[in-house]
Amino acid sequence: MRSFHLERPGQIDGIVLRQTDEPAPKPTEIVVRVRAVSLNRRDALILDQQYPLPSVPGVVPISDGAGEVVGVGEEVTRFKAGDRVIGGYQPRDHPADLRGQPR
Repeated sequence: MRSFHLERPGQIDGIVLRQTDEPAPKPTEIVVRVRAVSLNRRDALILDQQYPLPSVPGVVPISDGAGEVVGVGEEVTRFKAGDRVIGGYQPRDHPADLRGQPR
C-alpha cells in the first residue's frame, strides 16, 4: 500500500511517500481504502507547525477523506466491508453517518 506521511514538519518536502503492508484492523477498528482526500486549513497549520497540538512523526497528513471499508475488527458491528465512509478530525460534529443513522 502507498501512503504519504509527514516526516519533517515545516516544509512541503517533509511529506514523503511510503510503501507499507496493508494494515490489519484491531478488534474495534476498521481499515478504509481512501479514494478521495481534502487538504484543509488544519493540514496546512500542522505542516507549518502552527497547530496548537503537536504533530506525531510519521502521521498521515489528511484531516478529511472518503473511501470504502476493506477490513473490519471482530468487535465492530456498525460497519462492514464495502461500506462507503467519510472521516473527519472531529467526527462528533457530524449529526449522522452516510446511511442516515443518528449518532
